Parts: sequence; structure tokens; C-alpha cells
Amino acid sequence: VALDTTTRLGSLAIVRDQRVLASRVGDGTRPHAARLPSALLGLLGEQGLTVRDVDVFAVAAGPGSFTGLRIGLAVVQGLAFATGKPAVGVSAFEAVAAAVWMEQPGSADVPLAIWLDAQRHEVFAAVVRMAGTRDAGARPELEYVDEPSVATPSAVLERWIGEAWWGDVTLAGDGALTYRDMLSERLGSRLRLVSPTPLLAPAVGW
Repeated sequence: VALDTTTRLGSLAIVRDQRVLASRVGDGTRPHAARLPSALLGLLGEQGLTVRDVDVFAVAAGPGSFTGLRIGLAVVQGLAFATGKPAVGVSAFEAVAAAVWMEQPGSADVPLAIWLDAQRHEVFAAVVRMAGTRDAGARPELEYVDEPSVATPSAVLERWIGEAWWGDVTLAGDGALTYRDMLSERLGSRLRLVSPTPLLAPAVGW
């Protein structure tokens, strides 16, 4: 079972043998604390499962909303402790990359620039490459082309444009959507944006 609370909406997913059995986007009108873990128990119930059937609890471990992260981690830790099952944290950067790769497996080896909204007019930023084939039944390998950082969108973009890898690059993440207008103004027809951002919970579980 996986959940993502790094964004206002968040998401939930149930994954078995690398196959996503069910997923659900969160209700953005209610805070995470008001809908978890009842939403998670409800999703399990729809599949005829209970928390006792869960082998591993996984959660997006950030970066992202501090309040959302705190709640997501607390829910997963509580369920893991109550059931005696392991809990695993997954980087939100890796979750975004995996989510895009799952929807567009042909994107492997092409740099993926990820912007996560850090609020206060800043973004959490990183550039990754995913490589591997789903047919092999193995999780694709992730390589950081540019290590995670936090700065204003304009500062990040200015630095990236001068890098050797800059060129055939795609942008993804809620931060990229938040600053879409600025990106469009700076990059014009070169802008390749993943919109909407795929749900993260299925990728976290996968």
C-alpha cells in the first residue's frame, strides 16, 4: 500500500507484484489529517483487503509540503507498527520520475527536469534519467544528472540552461505546472511539459 501526501491533493494506491490494483486521487477540499487513514482503509476494502493483508507500507518521503509529509509519515508508521509490517520511504523526485516513466516508457535516457512546489516562490529541483525496461520485471535505474536543490524558478532555470546536458529535456512536477507561464515565456516552443503530473502513489508502491 502506498500514499503520497507531498501535495495538497495527494494520492493512494495498492500494488501487487508490480501491478497497480487500485489508485485514488485525494480530496483537495479536506486536509490530509481529516481523510487519512479512513480513505486508505476504504480503498483496501474496495479490493476485499484489510491492513492485515498488507506486506509493505510505502510513502513519498519528500521533498514536499511539511505538514503533508508529517501526516503521511505518521499514518504509515502507525499502520506499520500496528501490523508489524515494514514501512518504506520513497523520494518524491524518484516517484515523479517513475510515474512519468510508467506512462511514457519510451522516455528512458532523456533528461527529466523535476520541479516540486516549495512555496515561498521557490521550487525543489532535480534532473534525472530513468533507464530500464518494464518487460524485464525490474525497477528502472535512476541517475541524478543534477542533484536536488531548492531555489527560485528563474535561478534554477538560468543555471540549467548553461549545463552541457541541457537540450532535449522534459519538465514535470507540480512546481513546473505552477510556473508554466514563466517556463513558456523563457523556453517558448522548446518547452516540453508533462501535464497533468501522474499520480505519485502508484509509482511509490511500484
